[in-house]
Amino acid sequence: EDGAAGAAKEDEKLESERLEEELDKFELSEEEAAEKQRLIDEGFGSWNRRDFRSYCQACERHGRNAKEDILNDVAEATGKPKAEVRAYHNVFWKRYKEVNDWERILDRIKKGEQKL
Repeated sequence: EDGAAGAAKEDEKLESERLEEELDKFELSEEEAAEKQRLIDEGFGSWNRRDFRSYCQACERHGRNAKEDILNDVAEATGKPKAEVRAYHNVFWKRYKEVNDWERILDRIKKGEQKL
């Protein structure tokens, strides 16, 4: 059985390497590349995990409805322009359920709001 398991692992490894090579050769069409760029530009590609945490902590500290306080905090902490933080805030509250672990994040914000 050990021989069969070892052979299966080797087959998996070879298949993985083959797929990686195939992926390296894959190229987007001009139309797909334009769509990808449009989606990147439309999103918040310059926001990283630290920026996201700063935003969530500001919501916990001030309450999700204290928009100006959140904007000031996040702009100061991240160096991002207030207009960008405002846009992020508006999109976040429309789409927060798409974020991994959103229930935990919302619970923390609600707990922060109860302390106000």
